Amino acid sequence: TDPDEFTQELNRKVIAAYDAEIAYADWAVGELLAELARQGLEEDTLIIVTSDHGESLDELLEPHGYAFDHGEFLYSHQLAVPLIVRMPGESSRKAGKVHSTPASIVDILTTVLDILSVEPQGFMHGRSLLPLLKGRMMQPRPLFMERRTFKTLPRPYLAGNAYSIIENNWQHIVYSVQDSEL
Repeated sequence: TDPDEFTQELNRKVIAAYDAEIAYADWAVGELLAELARQGLEEDTLIIVTSDHGESLDELLEPHGYAFDHGEFLYSHQLAVPLIVRMPGESSRKAGKVHSTPASIVDILTTVLDILSVEPQGFMHGRSLLPLLKGRMMQPRPLFMERRTFKTLPRPYLAGNAYSIIENNWQHIVYSVQDSEL
């Protein structure tokens, strides 16, 4: 959205639409879980729910003159997405736990293989989150992200590639066409 077109009313409508998308996704996951229960498969099914990226609503309007972004940046509000795991044998009525240990989408396959007692083959970047799921602590590790752009985009700060590393409370973003950010 062009900053000149941005209004509080537009912001309210976009946030309401985004909230509706979340409500629909929540409903759809609920339907899937209900069907697993009806089929008697609930206790034997590994369930993993995640997202590819978060959204920007109006957080980027002031620094970049850009609102309602869909995954073009490497800022934390777009990188921090839910990762929900319910192990086989766990009741859907059991209270869940929230963990703050950072994880990466590349950890999901490694975790699934570990749950299935299958040794990973070849070169895999992820680490198993099974210890965390079993209640043990895991050491945080640096996380790497990248955004590659193969076309010219309307905003100069979206052009080129961007790479980011997050460690503890620090994030460093390096761009191929502009100054880096810490």
